Amino acid sequence: MLNRKSLLLSLLSMVFVSGVAFASNLTERNIYGILSDNFSGALQERGQSTDNIRLNVWAESAAPSPVLMENDPTGKEGWTYMKFVCLKKGATGVGAGGWSGISYCFVKSDNSTAQPTDISHFRYLDFWIRLEHGSLTQLNVGITSVGQNCTKSLSNCGVTNTQGTWQHVVIDLNTLGANLSSVTNTFLVICDNLTVDTTFSVDNIVLRTADSSSANFNITLKNVETMQNIPSNPNGNIIWKESVFHNDWQAACQYIELDMDKYSCAWTVRIYTNNGGTGRGGMWAQGTEREYVIPMCWRATKVELKNQPGKESYIIAQSTASHHNLYDAGLSQGVDEGYYTWFYMKDRADLNFNDAGDLDYITVWDSSLGFHGEVNAVGKGYYDFQSINRKPRIYFGGGFNEAAGGITYVGNVVLEYNLE
Repeated sequence: MLNRKSLLLSLLSMVFVSGVAFASNLTERNIYGILSDNFSGALQERGQSTDNIRLNVWAESAAPSPVLMENDPTGKEGWTYMKFVCLKKGATGVGAGGWSGISYCFVKSDNSTAQPTDISHFRYLDFWIRLEHGSLTQLNVGITSVGQNCTKSLSNCGVTNTQGTWQHVVIDLNTLGANLSSVTNTFLVICDNLTVDTTFSVDNIVLRTADSSSANFNITLKNVETMQNIPSNPNGNIIWKESVFHNDWQAACQYIELDMDKYSCAWTVRIYTNNGGTGRGGMWAQGTEREYVIPMCWRATKVELKNQPGKESYIIAQSTASHHNLYDAGLSQGVDEGYYTWFYMKDRADLNFNDAGDLDYITVWDSSLGFHGEVNAVGKGYYDFQSINRKPRIYFGGGFNEAAGGITYVGNVVLEYNLE
C-alpha cells in the first residue's frame, strides 16, 4: 500500500494538503502506545497526562527485575524495549507461593494511586515478546479489570519456547471476560509458579481497534518558533526570511509534524524531490537561460529546534571537507565531523530505489529504526522513552549562497508513506 503526499515548494512557499486534527488517544485513535517508540499514547511516570501509566513489578518476596534496553538495534520496534528477569518458584528469596508479576498500570496524575480507565474503544492487546532464557509458555498475559486479573496463557496464544526470536501476540480483549470500561493494569504478565528462571523481553505493546481500512498518516504545518499550528495559513506556505537570501545554509521558518495512527509491522516514510530531471534535488529555476538550483536539506527529530548555540538547534553549517557534510552547528560547536544530522535532499531522478544506500538517505521514519535523522556521533538512535515525542518533526533548510535575484525557484517535495 502506498500513500503519497506531495508538497509544491518555491523559494517563498510550500503548499500541501494538510492532515486532519489529531484525535484523543483513548477514545478516537486506532492505536494507543503502551510501550512504543512510534505510536502515540501513554507517558510513563511523568504526572502530565490523564492517561499516565506506571510500570509495576511485584512478588511475594523478590519481584521480577526490569531493565530498560536502550540504543539496542535488536529491538522489534525502534531502539527501546523492556527486559524482565523472573525467578522460579522456590528460588532463593522467593516465598513458598512463588507468585510474581509485571504490569503497566494507569495511575492518577500524582503517580501514587491506580486510576480505573475506560479502554472499551479498543479491541486488541497487541505486543511482541522474545524469550532469552527459561519458559514463556508458563506465563499468563492480559489485563486487570474491576480488581480482577483477566488473563490467558501465552501457550494458548501460539507462543513457543524458541529462544532469541520475537513472537507476535494478539489478544482479543473481548475473550478475557473483562469490564473494559474500568481497567487498571492495561498490560499484565503473571509469573506464578515458574519451574525455571525466565528472562524475556517485550516491545511494541499497543492497544488497537479492529479498524484496518485506513492508513491515517497525517502531516501538520507548524511554526518553528512557537511550535503551534498555523490555521491562518490554509495553503501550507513555508517561508524563509528574506534576510537569508544570498547567505549560506538556513532553516525555514516552519516545519512539518508527522503522525501515524495505523498499526503495521513494517512501514517507512521517505522524503525526496521529484523535479523532473537529474541534479535538481531541492528547488530549481524554470524558464531561465540556465537551471539555477538551490539545494535543500532536511532533518527529522523528536525535539524542539531553536536558535540556541550549545544545544540542538536549526543552525546549519557545512563541513569544509571534500564531502561537504551538513551538521547542527549549535550542538556540534564546530566539531563538524562528529554530528551529521542534516541530510541533503535527493531528487527522484537521481535515486535507485533498489539501492539500500539510496533508500537509507531518504528514509525519515520507519518501524524498526525510529527517526533516521535522530542520530548521535556514533550513528545510533537515542530516546528518552519517558518523554519521547512520537510525532517526528521534519525541518527544512536551503543553501542560498548562490541564489540569483529576480528568479522564482520551484520544487516538488514528496513525502511517501509505504505500508507493507
